[in-house]
Amino acid sequence: MVAVLTLQQVQRLITVFAEAARFELLDSAIATCPYAPITGLLLGILKDQISKAWPQLAPPHTSDSSNSGVHSPASPFLSHQALSSALTAITHARQAASGLSQQVEVLLAAANLLRFLWLKSSSGGAADEPKPASGSTAVPALIYDPTGLYTRKAAVLQDYLLPLAEEMKAELSQLTASLEEQEPKADNAHRSVPQQQTVQPSTSARIESGSIPMDGAGLNALRLLLFRMDMAYHVIERLIELMRAA
Repeated sequence: MVAVLTLQQVQRLITVFAEAARFELLDSAIATCPYAPITGLLLGILKDQISKAWPQLAPPHTSDSSNSGVHSPASPFLSHQALSSALTAITHARQAASGLSQQVEVLLAAANLLRFLWLKSSSGGAADEPKPASGSTAVPALIYDPTGLYTRKAAVLQDYLLPLAEEMKAELSQLTASLEEQEPKADNAHRSVPQQQTVQPSTSARIESGSIPMDGAGLNALRLLLFRMDMAYHVIERLIELMRAA
């Protein structure tokens, strides 16, 4: 049923539920949905819900960094479980039998969600605020970290983002090589067919089992997949840079 609804319809449907039930629905659906495009859509909705729940002004912090991220906020969207939803999606994408390229919508949505959480958390600090010593796990006093991403940055980097970036880099290399190999073949095949016999490529052509149809639709699908994978990879790479620099 959800698969035939528009994004706006799904969003309106979810807002019918009370906030706690809304979060439980999204969290459960993200963890169990077998369809990458729908999981990506759900992660986008989760990001929107977190944005709406985020306070306009972060709660005041003391200089005791141990208090950061443990304010027990009323909204479940401002909790460590919200971060866990994104990390769970990344784990499932990495473990998918179909491979990372078929999970690109999940990876892109999860990367955007994590980047959003990082920028929202880190923006609570003053620009000239002294940073903790290198290697310290202390959190600056003005950081508002309800989801725990800032506090858990070392583990998130080591266990999720760095391995994912390496795997995505390898996948991108394979996709690029496949495209470079097949473009000349498709071009030659097209030239060998008389113009009157040329069949317009089906718009429903898809990439399946690693076999790309040797027609325009198949090549365009591969180019789009490569573009989306490259986009997700660069979002993750930029997030890694930001987290390492903090």
